[in-house]
Amino acid sequence: DFDNVVRHISEYAGPLKDRIPLVYALEGIFDAKHEVPTSNDLIHYYGPPGSLSMVSYVDAVRSAPAELFKGKVVFLGKHLPTSYLRSEEKDTFTMPVRSMAINGVEIHATVAGNLLEKSWIRRLPPEVELVLLTISVFVLSYILLSFRIVRAGIILLGAQAAWCCIAYLCFRD
Repeated sequence: DFDNVVRHISEYAGPLKDRIPLVYALEGIFDAKHEVPTSNDLIHYYGPPGSLSMVSYVDAVRSAPAELFKGKVVFLGKHLPTSYLRSEEKDTFTMPVRSMAINGVEIHATVAGNLLEKSWIRRLPPEVELVLLTISVFVLSYILLSFRIVRAGIILLGAQAAWCCIAYLCFRD
């Protein structure tokens, strides 16, 4: 996104393989005939940076047992502190929730996991979100204007608490 925060699986419309080039790498594993993410859907991060298991390339080549990689998709990429890299070499982005730096290879692995598990965050179409938000604003406004100020304030605080609880329940894992 414009603020260096990676939220969406793809920002582009068009054929699936043009929108998500990773589908080429997952061919034979990912079945694109079924549900696929839209440009409105979001990446489901599995946790903070480092949540996915990583092995250095040197360790993988020299000493890692073959069973470690059996039946897994392997991604190669930089996983260095950004202080070691020149600005044009940096492949770090910001996570949307915790504002922590995450490497590009970890984002690609997360998107691949989302595609394989079909676990990306599905959003309603923008038009539907707009209609629901507009309706909820008018309904809440009507309810608040029907009461005296103290009772309306209590209702407003309750509505805000309910909104926070629902948002937490939707994104807790």
